[in-house]
Amino acid sequence: MEGWGSAAWLVKLPPWQEDAVARNNFTGPVVQVAAAPHARVRFGKTPSFYCTGRAEACVTDASGTQPYKFASESQVPLNCSSGCSIKVPCVAGQTCYYRWEQLDSAGNVLVAGDTQAEAIH
Repeated sequence: MEGWGSAAWLVKLPPWQEDAVARNNFTGPVVQVAAAPHARVRFGKTPSFYCTGRAEACVTDASGTQPYKFASESQVPLNCSSGCSIKVPCVAGQTCYYRWEQLDSAGNVLVAGDTQAEAIH
């Protein structure tokens, strides 16, 4: 048949393993921030802090209506006058890149921490 033929492949999948990790909820590190008027965490699954397919950085939001907002949206930073802890809303099974930012009362970044990367399990 001049180079024509058929082939069959057999594949065996490994056994399914259940675990207790909820992959339909946000989970992630808790970031400690020193005292500043306000604070937030910039985060995402890329070093550019994109948390979705939208090419825009994500930031934590303290409004209580949603766990994060895009950087261009109106945000409510956390009052951090005595220091604070901010939970980063990452998704299990991904690497989460994040950095804390201290803000003045107008929402301008005063100081930003180093970018951290953490595998979320």
